[in-house]
Amino acid sequence: MPIRDKFPADYFDRNPLAGESPQSAFKRLQWGNEHRNQWRIEAPEPMAVLGRLAKLVFVGGKSQQFRDWQMFVAVGTKSNKVYLVPMVKRRPLDFPVNFNRGCEAVAKLRRIDYYSEKGNDNGYYYHDHEPPYPLLCSNEGHFIIEPAPHRGGRSYAVNDEGIIG
Repeated sequence: MPIRDKFPADYFDRNPLAGESPQSAFKRLQWGNEHRNQWRIEAPEPMAVLGRLAKLVFVGGKSQQFRDWQMFVAVGTKSNKVYLVPMVKRRPLDFPVNFNRGCEAVAKLRRIDYYSEKGNDNGYYYHDHEPPYPLLCSNEGHFIIEPAPHRGGRSYAVNDEGIIG
């Protein structure tokens, strides 16, 4: 049985973080931790950080490693989509463009690995996406993980448990 089936179907029909501020979404996603840094950047929507990107694995087996603090993984509090935001000197870069105007498909994503401090655990986390796989899209060095359509909803969602689906 897919892990996705262990969660209520409406997780994938709606935004489980709807109505949350980035600060309260961060606290939920980090299992009670308060944020230590808050960055104001030009972005498509308000975001809450999940962690620092470690690795992406694509359908077909190819993968890409990332240096620590090269990119961070965040979730949009309005769309519930995952963004990969480049960093310079441990600070995120503004988004030069709006993803709503389109982006270039890179590859279908099989897995995402990241470092995060959740609750009392400073650890390495990963999420294996289930079919249908989401699509990693790029726009001028910034990335978004577009969920695939699935059973009238979407292929993944982000909630207190992290990325599911």
